[in-house]
Amino acid sequence: QIVSWNWEYNGNTISNQQNADYLFAQCGLYDITLTVTDDDGISDDTTLSVEVFCPPTAGFINDVVCVGDPTNFVDVSSPGDGTPPLNTGSTWMYVFGDADPPNAVNPNCTATFNYAAIHSVMLIVGELQFNGLFCIDTVVQDVQVDSCFVGIENHLIQSNKKIINNYNILGKARKINSKDLNIIIYDDGTVEKKIIIAVTKCDLLSEKELKEMKFNLKQEIIKISSVTGYGLENLKDAIWKKINLNN
Repeated sequence: QIVSWNWEYNGNTISNQQNADYLFAQCGLYDITLTVTDDDGISDDTTLSVEVFCPPTAGFINDVVCVGDPTNFVDVSSPGDGTPPLNTGSTWMYVFGDADPPNAVNPNCTATFNYAAIHSVMLIVGELQFNGLFCIDTVVQDVQVDSCFVGIENHLIQSNKKIINNYNILGKARKINSKDLNIIIYDDGTVEKKIIIAVTKCDLLSEKELKEMKFNLKQEIIKISSVTGYGLENLKDAIWKKINLNN
């Protein structure tokens, strides 16, 4: 009757259990020696060659879009052996969260997020090995969705109304012929509100480009930095003033 077991790797005992397990730090081929001893003190050994597969490396790239537009995802995962593509039968699972759809199983796909923000997207890649098992890797990356333009619905101008007040985008009084006129208040209490235009990533635009944008839009714009967030307070003030100038 066998009374002891000794599993060795590279001359070192890794287990004395009948059924052992061991976590290898790297993939590759390993020689494992098992020595058993019975109750008469007689021993015997055998050496087995064990292959540890390299897992794939999950990864994807995506574009940056405006909220409401689909974000495109392209799989750039690499196989465990380093030679593309991944083995036939491999699997992909994207977890988008608050998006339509919330999940996807194709390596290249699209998803439309419900609001502008930095969204965390998970990709789980499983590469099928020749023995029918899967090696899995997971990656979580930030995906940016911009607001791009924030608008408030315009009211129609009625020719028989008298204008009593005019304001720019930040609620400052302006003459009727002002180029940055944004809010018009009539004598019957109605308010015409032009859209608020907020430009994100303004720190990537030159002053010339911003001036041309303002000229073409025929009104003021609120500049927001995607790096520092500068301009968000101005945007909130503008929206608040637009809403409250109705009262």
